[in-house]
Amino acid sequence: MDTKLPAPPMTTQWLDKLDHVQQCYSRLAKLPLSIFGRGLSSSAYGISKLLYHAEFEGIPLDVVEQLSCLTTKLVDRGLAPESTALKLPGVPSALLPGSPKLGGFGILDVFLGNTTSPVAMQFGEYASSVALRGGSMTGPRPGSL
Repeated sequence: MDTKLPAPPMTTQWLDKLDHVQQCYSRLAKLPLSIFGRGLSSSAYGISKLLYHAEFEGIPLDVVEQLSCLTTKLVDRGLAPESTALKLPGVPSALLPGSPKLGGFGILDVFLGNTTSPVAMQFGEYASSVALRGGSMTGPRPGSL
């Protein structure tokens, strides 16, 4: 059974939501935050707002791409969306998602946050299979080897 939902088309509602995220990111870029602060703030005030709507109606792939670019620009380079400054990236964008405890920078992964995505479903299946075997997703505890 294929449960993958088609991505909805880009609408003015999504453009308005993305514009709101850009405004939030502009305000966050003015604050003296570390990369971890920018990552956690972008997740709390930007990504999570869009994921809430994506859970009920899906999310257009164009929005995902734009959100990824905007978030990387803010978190990695500390630049507002409207900034034209050239600043070399410091961290590969693939390393930005995830908990700082596990080596990430606090950004919510758009695909893992959306429960209708195939990646999220596969991750959920993996997590439940690990739990059924009595394992831990965080790896072995010190001294347990």
